[in-house]
Amino acid sequence: MNKKGFRALIWVNFSGATVDHLIKNTLVIFIGFQAQSEQLAAQFTTLALALFMLPCVLLSGLAGQWGDNHQKLPLFKKLKTIEYVIIILICYGLYINNPYLLCVLLLPIGIIACLTGPLKLAMIDERVDKQRRSQSSTLFQLSSIIAILMGTALAGGLLQAGLNMAITGILVCTCINAIGVYQQKNISIAHNIARKKPPSPRSFCTQYQHMFQTIKQDPKLVLGCLLISYYWFFINLSYSQMTTFAKYQLNINEVNTSLLFVVMTVAIAFGSLLFLILNTRLSQAKIIIVGSMSATLGYATLSMMIAFKENEPTISLLSEFQQVIIVIALSNLFSSQLLFLGYALLQVNGAETQKTTIFAASNVISAAGMIASAILISLALHYHVNIKSLFLIYSLLSLCGGLMLWRQCISQETKSLKQTVSPSLTD
Repeated sequence: MNKKGFRALIWVNFSGATVDHLIKNTLVIFIGFQAQSEQLAAQFTTLALALFMLPCVLLSGLAGQWGDNHQKLPLFKKLKTIEYVIIILICYGLYINNPYLLCVLLLPIGIIACLTGPLKLAMIDERVDKQRRSQSSTLFQLSSIIAILMGTALAGGLLQAGLNMAITGILVCTCINAIGVYQQKNISIAHNIARKKPPSPRSFCTQYQHMFQTIKQDPKLVLGCLLISYYWFFINLSYSQMTTFAKYQLNINEVNTSLLFVVMTVAIAFGSLLFLILNTRLSQAKIIIVGSMSATLGYATLSMMIAFKENEPTISLLSEFQQVIIVIALSNLFSSQLLFLGYALLQVNGAETQKTTIFAASNVISAAGMIASAILISLALHYHVNIKSLFLIYSLLSLCGGLMLWRQCISQETKSLKQTVSPSLTD
Protein backbone atom coordinates (compact mmCIF):
# COMPACT_ATOMS: atom_id res chain seq x y z
CA MET A 1 0.00 0.00 0.00
CA ASN A 2 3.01 2.29 -0.29
CA LYS A 3 2.40 3.33 -3.90
CA LYS A 4 2.38 7.09 -4.32
CA GLY A 5 -0.70 7.03 -6.54
CA PHE A 6 -2.74 5.01 -4.06
CA ARG A 7 -1.71 7.21 -1.13
CA ALA A 8 -2.76 10.31 -3.08
CA LEU A 9 -6.10 8.70 -3.95
CA ILE A 10 -6.66 7.77 -0.30
CA TRP A 11 -6.00 11.39 0.74
CA VAL A 12 -8.39 12.81 -1.88
CA ASN A 13 -11.06 10.32 -0.83
CA PHE A 14 -10.49 11.02 2.86
CA SER A 15 -10.63 14.83 2.57
CA GLY A 16 -13.58 14.70 0.14
CA ALA A 17 -15.60 12.35 2.35
CA THR A 18 -14.88 14.59 5.33
CA VAL A 19 -16.36 17.56 3.46
CA ASP A 20 -19.36 15.55 2.25
CA HIS A 21 -20.29 14.28 5.70
CA LEU A 22 -19.53 17.55 7.42
CA ILE A 23 -22.09 19.13 5.09
CA LYS A 24 -24.52 16.21 5.35
CA ASN A 25 -24.48 16.04 9.15
CA THR A 26 -24.58 19.82 9.51
CA LEU A 27 -27.69 19.92 7.34
CA VAL A 28 -29.37 16.96 9.05
CA ILE A 29 -28.81 18.35 12.55
CA PHE A 30 -29.56 21.94 11.52
CA ILE A 31 -32.77 21.03 9.68
CA GLY A 32 -33.84 18.50 12.33
CA PHE A 33 -33.54 20.96 15.18
CA GLN A 34 -35.09 23.81 13.18
CA ALA A 35 -38.27 21.77 12.70
CA GLN A 36 -41.08 22.35 15.16
CA SER A 37 -42.32 18.76 15.55
CA GLU A 38 -41.13 15.16 15.50
CA GLN A 39 -42.95 14.38 12.25
CA LEU A 40 -41.72 17.52 10.47
CA ALA A 41 -38.13 16.79 11.54
CA ALA A 42 -38.30 13.22 10.23
CA GLN A 43 -39.98 14.37 6.99
CA PHE A 44 -37.30 17.00 6.33
CA THR A 45 -34.52 14.49 7.03
CA THR A 46 -36.11 11.84 4.82
CA LEU A 47 -36.64 14.34 1.99
CA ALA A 48 -33.03 15.52 2.23
CA LEU A 49 -31.62 12.00 2.05
CA ALA A 50 -33.97 11.03 -0.79
CA LEU A 51 -32.85 14.05 -2.85
CA PHE A 52 -29.23 13.16 -2.14
CA MET A 53 -29.67 9.58 -3.42
CA LEU A 54 -32.04 10.17 -6.37
CA PRO A 55 -29.23 11.00 -8.87
CA CYS A 56 -27.64 7.58 -8.26
CA VAL A 57 -30.75 5.98 -9.75
CA LEU A 58 -30.93 8.32 -12.73
CA LEU A 59 -27.30 8.99 -13.62
CA SER A 60 -25.21 5.99 -12.59
CA GLY A 61 -25.41 4.61 -16.12
CA LEU A 62 -23.82 7.80 -17.40
CA ALA A 63 -21.12 7.58 -14.72
CA GLY A 64 -20.23 4.04 -15.79
CA GLN A 65 -20.11 4.96 -19.48
CA TRP A 66 -17.95 8.04 -18.96
CA GLY A 67 -15.57 6.40 -16.52
CA ASP A 68 -14.87 3.29 -18.61
CA ASN A 69 -14.56 5.13 -21.93
CA HIS A 70 -12.50 8.18 -20.93
CA GLN A 71 -9.56 9.15 -18.74
CA LYS A 72 -10.83 9.14 -15.16
CA LEU A 73 -8.63 11.76 -13.52
CA PRO A 74 -9.42 14.77 -15.81
CA LEU A 75 -13.13 13.97 -15.61
CA PHE A 76 -12.88 13.66 -11.82
CA LYS A 77 -11.26 17.11 -11.52
CA LYS A 78 -13.94 18.80 -13.63
CA LEU A 79 -16.73 17.30 -11.55
CA LYS A 80 -15.06 18.32 -8.29
CA THR A 81 -14.78 21.92 -9.56
CA ILE A 82 -18.55 22.01 -10.05
CA GLU A 83 -19.00 20.53 -6.56
CA TYR A 84 -17.00 23.34 -4.97
CA VAL A 85 -19.34 25.93 -6.50
CA ILE A 86 -22.37 24.08 -5.08
CA ILE A 87 -20.76 23.92 -1.63
CA ILE A 88 -20.41 27.71 -1.66
CA LEU A 89 -24.15 27.95 -2.38
CA ILE A 90 -24.86 25.57 0.51
CA CYS A 91 -22.85 27.81 2.84
CA TYR A 92 -24.98 30.72 1.65
CA GLY A 93 -28.14 28.71 2.39
CA LEU A 94 -26.90 28.06 5.92
CA TYR A 95 -26.03 31.73 6.35
CA ILE A 96 -29.57 32.87 5.48
CA ASN A 97 -31.16 29.99 7.47
CA ASN A 98 -33.17 28.60 4.55
CA PRO A 99 -33.88 24.83 5.04
CA TYR A 100 -35.78 24.59 1.75
CA LEU A 101 -32.83 25.89 -0.26
CA LEU A 102 -30.52 23.48 1.59
CA CYS A 103 -32.73 20.51 0.73
CA VAL A 104 -32.80 21.54 -2.95
CA LEU A 105 -28.99 21.94 -3.07
CA LEU A 106 -28.58 18.37 -1.85
CA LEU A 107 -29.77 17.25 -5.30
CA PRO A 108 -26.78 18.63 -7.28
CA ILE A 109 -24.42 17.49 -4.51
CA GLY A 110 -25.91 14.02 -4.94
CA ILE A 111 -25.34 14.24 -8.71
CA ILE A 112 -21.64 14.98 -8.23
CA ALA A 113 -21.29 12.22 -5.62
CA CYS A 114 -22.99 9.79 -8.01
CA LEU A 115 -20.57 10.61 -10.82
CA THR A 116 -17.33 10.79 -8.79
CA GLY A 117 -17.87 7.80 -6.48
CA PRO A 118 -17.42 5.06 -9.12
CA LEU A 119 -14.49 6.99 -10.62
CA LYS A 120 -12.55 6.95 -7.33
CA LEU A 121 -13.18 3.25 -6.77
CA ALA A 122 -12.24 2.34 -10.34
CA MET A 123 -8.99 4.31 -10.08
CA ILE A 124 -7.79 1.83 -7.45
CA ASP A 125 -7.17 -0.63 -10.29
CA GLU A 126 -4.75 1.81 -11.89
CA ARG A 127 -2.72 2.12 -8.70
CA VAL A 128 -2.80 -1.31 -7.02
CA ASP A 129 -1.83 -4.79 -8.22
CA LYS A 130 -4.70 -7.27 -8.56
CA GLN A 131 -3.61 -9.54 -5.70
CA ARG A 132 -3.79 -6.62 -3.26
CA ARG A 133 -7.08 -5.08 -4.36
CA SER A 134 -9.24 -6.74 -1.71
CA GLN A 135 -7.05 -5.32 1.04
CA SER A 136 -6.72 -1.94 -0.68
CA SER A 137 -10.51 -1.74 -1.12
CA THR A 138 -10.99 -2.28 2.62
CA LEU A 139 -8.37 0.38 3.44
CA PHE A 140 -10.05 2.74 0.98
CA GLN A 141 -13.40 2.22 2.70
CA LEU A 142 -11.67 2.65 6.08
CA SER A 143 -10.42 6.07 4.96
CA SER A 144 -14.01 6.96 4.06
CA ILE A 145 -15.27 5.84 7.45
CA ILE A 146 -12.63 7.79 9.39
CA ALA A 147 -13.57 10.79 7.25
CA ILE A 148 -17.24 10.23 8.13
CA LEU A 149 -16.21 10.20 11.78
CA MET A 150 -14.35 13.49 11.41
CA GLY A 151 -17.16 15.10 9.43
CA THR A 152 -19.73 13.97 11.99
CA ALA A 153 -17.70 15.17 14.97
CA LEU A 154 -16.93 18.49 13.28
CA ALA A 155 -20.60 19.03 12.42
CA GLY A 156 -21.74 18.68 16.03
CA GLY A 157 -18.86 20.67 17.50
CA LEU A 158 -18.99 23.52 14.98
CA LEU A 159 -22.77 23.86 15.23
CA GLN A 160 -22.48 24.02 19.01
CA ALA A 161 -19.94 26.84 18.59
CA GLY A 162 -22.24 28.66 16.18
CA LEU A 163 -23.57 28.54 12.65
CA ASN A 164 -20.83 30.87 11.36
CA MET A 165 -18.20 28.47 12.71
CA ALA A 166 -19.90 25.59 10.88
CA ILE A 167 -19.83 27.56 7.61
CA THR A 168 -16.17 28.43 8.11
CA GLY A 169 -15.32 24.79 8.82
CA ILE A 170 -17.04 23.65 5.63
CA LEU A 171 -15.13 26.18 3.53
CA VAL A 172 -11.76 25.33 5.10
CA CYS A 173 -12.22 21.57 4.61
CA THR A 174 -13.33 22.19 1.02
CA CYS A 175 -10.14 24.17 0.32
CA ILE A 176 -8.01 21.32 1.74
CA ASN A 177 -9.78 18.81 -0.52
CA ALA A 178 -9.38 21.09 -3.56
CA ILE A 179 -5.61 21.28 -3.02
CA GLY A 180 -5.39 17.47 -2.97
CA VAL A 181 -7.56 17.09 -6.08
CA TYR A 182 -5.71 19.61 -8.24
CA GLN A 183 -2.27 18.32 -7.20
CA GLN A 184 -3.06 14.87 -8.58
CA LYS A 185 -1.63 15.82 -11.96
CA ASN A 186 1.78 14.51 -10.79
CA ILE A 187 0.53 11.06 -9.76
CA SER A 188 2.49 8.20 -11.29
CA ILE A 189 0.23 5.38 -12.43
CA ALA A 190 1.46 1.94 -11.40
CA HIS A 191 0.35 0.28 -14.61
CA ASN A 192 -1.85 1.08 -17.59
CA ILE A 193 -5.02 -0.81 -18.36
CA ALA A 194 -5.46 -1.63 -22.04
CA ARG A 195 -8.46 0.14 -23.50
CA LYS A 196 -10.40 -0.33 -26.66
CA LYS A 197 -11.63 2.54 -28.81
CA PRO A 198 -14.50 4.25 -26.96
CA PRO A 199 -17.86 3.08 -28.32
CA SER A 200 -20.56 5.49 -29.39
CA PRO A 201 -22.64 7.02 -26.54
CA ARG A 202 -25.40 4.78 -25.24
CA SER A 203 -28.99 5.81 -24.69
CA PHE A 204 -30.43 5.99 -21.17
CA CYS A 205 -32.00 2.51 -21.33
CA THR A 206 -28.95 0.99 -23.01
CA GLN A 207 -26.69 2.33 -20.25
CA TYR A 208 -28.65 0.42 -17.64
CA GLN A 209 -28.89 -2.71 -19.75
CA HIS A 210 -25.11 -2.67 -20.12
CA MET A 211 -24.60 -2.16 -16.38
CA PHE A 212 -26.79 -5.01 -15.31
CA GLN A 213 -25.51 -7.35 -18.03
CA THR A 214 -22.00 -6.67 -16.73
CA ILE A 215 -23.08 -7.54 -13.18
CA LYS A 216 -25.03 -10.65 -14.20
CA GLN A 217 -21.95 -12.18 -15.82
CA ASP A 218 -20.54 -13.05 -12.39
CA PRO A 219 -22.69 -14.20 -9.40
CA LYS A 220 -20.05 -12.77 -7.06
CA LEU A 221 -20.71 -9.30 -8.47
CA VAL A 222 -24.46 -9.77 -7.91
CA LEU A 223 -23.85 -10.85 -4.31
CA GLY A 224 -21.50 -7.92 -3.72
CA CYS A 225 -24.08 -5.41 -4.99
CA LEU A 226 -26.84 -6.94 -2.86
CA LEU A 227 -24.67 -6.89 0.26
CA ILE A 228 -23.88 -3.20 -0.20
CA SER A 229 -27.54 -2.42 -0.93
CA TYR A 230 -28.70 -4.34 2.17
CA TYR A 231 -26.26 -2.43 4.35
CA TRP A 232 -27.22 1.02 3.04
CA PHE A 233 -30.93 0.23 3.24
CA PHE A 234 -30.70 -0.37 6.97
CA ILE A 235 -28.07 2.27 7.75
CA ASN A 236 -30.35 4.83 6.08
CA LEU A 237 -33.22 3.69 8.31
CA SER A 238 -30.98 4.15 11.36
CA TYR A 239 -29.63 7.48 10.19
CA SER A 240 -33.04 8.91 9.33
CA GLN A 241 -34.46 8.03 12.74
CA MET A 242 -31.43 8.83 14.92
CA THR A 243 -32.05 12.57 15.27
CA THR A 244 -35.74 11.98 16.00
CA PHE A 245 -34.91 9.18 18.44
CA ALA A 246 -32.31 11.32 20.21
CA LYS A 247 -34.48 14.42 20.55
CA TYR A 248 -37.84 12.87 21.42
CA GLN A 249 -36.92 9.59 23.17
CA LEU A 250 -33.54 10.24 24.81
CA ASN A 251 -34.16 13.98 25.31
CA ILE A 252 -30.55 14.92 24.48
CA ASN A 253 -29.08 18.00 22.79
CA GLU A 254 -27.27 18.49 19.47
CA VAL A 255 -23.83 17.59 20.84
CA ASN A 256 -24.98 14.24 22.26
CA THR A 257 -26.93 13.57 19.06
CA SER A 258 -23.71 14.11 17.14
CA LEU A 259 -22.03 11.73 19.60
CA LEU A 260 -24.44 8.97 18.54
CA PHE A 261 -23.38 9.47 14.91
CA VAL A 262 -19.74 9.44 16.00
CA VAL A 263 -20.22 6.14 17.86
CA MET A 264 -21.85 4.62 14.77
CA THR A 265 -18.93 5.72 12.62
CA VAL A 266 -16.22 4.59 15.06
CA ALA A 267 -17.87 1.17 15.24
CA ILE A 268 -17.88 0.92 11.44
CA ALA A 269 -14.19 1.95 11.34
CA PHE A 270 -13.29 -0.84 13.75
CA GLY A 271 -15.53 -3.09 11.67
CA SER A 272 -13.17 -2.65 8.72
CA LEU A 273 -10.27 -3.90 10.85
CA LEU A 274 -12.43 -6.77 12.08
CA PHE A 275 -13.22 -7.67 8.46
CA LEU A 276 -9.51 -7.95 7.61
CA ILE A 277 -9.32 -10.58 10.36
CA LEU A 278 -12.60 -12.41 9.71
CA ASN A 279 -12.10 -12.50 5.94
CA THR A 280 -9.20 -14.94 6.37
CA ARG A 281 -10.94 -17.05 9.02
CA LEU A 282 -14.63 -17.23 8.14
CA SER A 283 -16.45 -18.12 4.93
CA GLN A 284 -18.51 -15.49 3.13
CA ALA A 285 -21.74 -17.17 4.29
CA LYS A 286 -20.71 -16.94 7.95
CA ILE A 287 -19.74 -13.28 7.59
CA ILE A 288 -23.19 -12.62 6.10
CA ILE A 289 -24.88 -14.34 9.06
CA VAL A 290 -22.79 -12.35 11.56
CA GLY A 291 -23.57 -9.03 9.83
CA SER A 292 -27.29 -9.49 9.28
CA MET A 293 -28.03 -11.00 12.69
CA SER A 294 -26.24 -8.16 14.48
CA ALA A 295 -28.48 -5.63 12.71
CA THR A 296 -31.54 -7.72 13.58
CA LEU A 297 -30.63 -7.97 17.27
CA GLY A 298 -29.67 -4.29 17.44
CA TYR A 299 -33.04 -3.05 16.21
CA ALA A 300 -34.89 -5.56 18.41
CA THR A 301 -32.94 -4.40 21.48
CA LEU A 302 -33.73 -0.73 20.84
CA SER A 303 -37.41 -1.61 20.46
CA MET A 304 -37.43 -3.52 23.75
CA MET A 305 -35.59 -0.70 25.55
CA ILE A 306 -38.32 1.75 24.54
CA ALA A 307 -41.01 -0.72 25.55
CA PHE A 308 -39.48 -1.25 29.00
CA LYS A 309 -39.14 2.50 29.45
CA GLU A 310 -42.81 3.06 28.56
CA ASN A 311 -44.23 0.20 30.62
CA GLU A 312 -42.02 -0.11 33.68
CA PRO A 313 -38.79 1.82 34.16
CA THR A 314 -36.00 -0.42 35.48
CA ILE A 315 -33.00 0.37 37.65
CA SER A 316 -29.72 0.01 35.79
CA LEU A 317 -26.05 0.71 36.39
CA LEU A 318 -25.93 2.48 33.03
CA SER A 319 -28.09 5.38 31.89
CA GLU A 320 -30.45 4.95 28.95
CA PHE A 321 -28.13 7.00 26.75
CA GLN A 322 -25.13 4.81 27.64
CA GLN A 323 -27.13 1.65 26.92
CA VAL A 324 -28.14 3.00 23.51
CA ILE A 325 -24.51 3.84 22.70
CA ILE A 326 -23.42 0.26 23.50
CA VAL A 327 -26.20 -1.25 21.36
CA ILE A 328 -25.43 1.05 18.42
CA ALA A 329 -21.70 0.38 18.68
CA LEU A 330 -22.01 -3.42 18.69
CA SER A 331 -24.68 -3.48 15.99
CA ASN A 332 -22.66 -1.31 13.59
CA LEU A 333 -19.38 -3.09 14.38
CA PHE A 334 -20.68 -6.41 13.10
CA SER A 335 -23.23 -5.30 10.49
CA SER A 336 -20.51 -3.31 8.68
CA GLN A 337 -18.94 -6.65 7.69
CA LEU A 338 -21.56 -6.82 4.94
CA LEU A 339 -20.40 -3.52 3.45
CA PHE A 340 -16.71 -4.46 3.38
CA LEU A 341 -17.41 -7.94 2.03
CA GLY A 342 -19.55 -6.41 -0.74
CA TYR A 343 -16.87 -3.94 -1.85
CA ALA A 344 -14.17 -6.62 -1.66
CA LEU A 345 -16.19 -8.84 -4.00
CA LEU A 346 -16.65 -6.00 -6.49
CA GLN A 347 -13.00 -4.95 -6.37
CA VAL A 348 -11.57 -8.43 -6.93
CA ASN A 349 -14.03 -9.74 -9.52
CA GLY A 350 -15.02 -8.40 -12.93
CA ALA A 351 -13.01 -7.09 -15.88
CA GLU A 352 -10.59 -4.24 -15.18
CA THR A 353 -11.93 -2.18 -18.09
CA GLN A 354 -15.47 -2.34 -16.66
CA LYS A 355 -14.82 -1.36 -13.05
CA THR A 356 -16.52 2.04 -13.23
CA THR A 357 -19.60 0.36 -14.70
CA ILE A 358 -19.55 -2.26 -11.93
CA PHE A 359 -19.38 0.33 -9.15
CA ALA A 360 -21.99 2.48 -10.91
CA ALA A 361 -24.33 -0.52 -10.94
CA SER A 362 -23.75 -1.05 -7.23
CA ASN A 363 -24.60 2.62 -6.70
CA VAL A 364 -27.90 2.18 -8.54
CA ILE A 365 -28.87 -0.83 -6.44
CA SER A 366 -27.77 0.85 -3.20
CA ALA A 367 -29.62 4.07 -4.07
CA ALA A 368 -32.76 2.08 -4.84
CA GLY A 369 -32.45 0.46 -1.41
CA MET A 370 -32.04 3.83 0.31
CA ILE A 371 -35.00 5.32 -1.56
CA ALA A 372 -37.04 2.25 -0.56
CA SER A 373 -36.07 2.89 3.06
CA ALA A 374 -37.15 6.53 2.69
CA ILE A 375 -40.53 5.36 1.32
CA LEU A 376 -40.85 2.97 4.26
CA ILE A 377 -40.22 5.80 6.72
CA SER A 378 -42.72 8.05 4.91
CA LEU A 379 -45.41 5.35 5.08
CA ALA A 380 -44.69 4.82 8.78
CA LEU A 381 -45.06 8.57 9.43
CA HIS A 382 -48.27 8.68 7.41
CA TYR A 383 -49.82 5.93 9.52
CA HIS A 384 -48.34 7.33 12.78
CA VAL A 385 -46.28 4.24 13.57
CA ASN A 386 -44.31 4.90 16.77
CA ILE A 387 -40.57 4.46 16.89
CA LYS A 388 -40.78 1.34 19.08
CA SER A 389 -42.81 -0.44 16.39
CA LEU A 390 -40.52 0.94 13.68
CA PHE A 391 -37.43 -0.63 15.26
CA LEU A 392 -39.28 -3.95 15.55
CA ILE A 393 -40.27 -3.78 11.85
CA TYR A 394 -36.64 -3.02 10.93
CA SER A 395 -35.53 -6.05 12.94
CA LEU A 396 -37.88 -8.41 11.09
CA LEU A 397 -36.89 -6.98 7.71
CA SER A 398 -33.22 -7.38 8.57
CA LEU A 399 -33.77 -11.01 9.52
CA CYS A 400 -35.56 -11.80 6.25
CA GLY A 401 -32.97 -9.95 4.14
CA GLY A 402 -30.06 -11.65 5.89
CA LEU A 403 -31.51 -15.10 5.30
CA MET A 404 -32.02 -14.34 1.59
CA LEU A 405 -28.42 -13.16 1.22
CA TRP A 406 -27.15 -16.22 3.09
CA ARG A 407 -29.10 -18.56 0.78
CA GLN A 408 -27.74 -16.81 -2.31
CA CYS A 409 -24.19 -17.08 -0.98
CA ILE A 410 -24.61 -20.81 -0.26
CA SER A 411 -26.08 -21.33 -3.74
CA GLN A 412 -23.15 -19.48 -5.32
CA GLU A 413 -20.60 -21.51 -3.36
CA THR A 414 -22.35 -24.74 -4.37
CA LYS A 415 -22.26 -23.79 -8.07
CA SER A 416 -18.59 -22.85 -7.84
CA LEU A 417 -17.82 -26.20 -6.20
CA LYS A 418 -19.67 -28.10 -8.94
CA GLN A 419 -17.79 -26.20 -11.65
CA THR A 420 -14.52 -27.09 -9.94
CA VAL A 421 -15.36 -30.77 -9.45
CA SER A 422 -16.92 -31.43 -12.88
CA PRO A 423 -13.73 -30.91 -14.96
CA SER A 424 -11.76 -33.22 -12.69
CA LEU A 425 -14.42 -35.97 -13.05
CA THR A 426 -14.30 -35.57 -16.81
CA ASP A 427 -10.52 -35.94 -16.79
